[in-house]
Amino acid sequence: MVDDVVDGLVARICIGFARRVCFAQRRGRRRDVDRVIAINGAIALLQNDEHVAAWQAVLRQMADMQGLHGLVAGRCCRLLLDAGVFASEEASRRMGWRFRRPLSRRKPPRGWRGS
Repeated sequence: MVDDVVDGLVARICIGFARRVCFAQRRGRRRDVDRVIAINGAIALLQNDEHVAAWQAVLRQMADMQGLHGLVAGRCCRLLLDAGVFASEEASRRMGWRFRRPLSRRKPPRGWRGS
């Protein structure tokens, strides 16, 4: 009976979490990173391979999202790297891609004089 409840909770988290984080971009990003870490730890404690696989699919989905904040996407990549889902080259490529793009669109700081 408890297993059914836990299965339902994990399914709801996996279905709705990525969407919630994507639509809540303007709120606290640090809070979203903390939630990703907490959910990852809680699912690891369950020691259920199906739950872990479903959660890692959500992490991969969030790591691939175009509009997701870099802190959240970077943490997803790191968790997947730590779990052995991503090789170090793949994680560094993804994080490099994630952090390189916004910098290319930034305006130089006011008063900055280029060389």
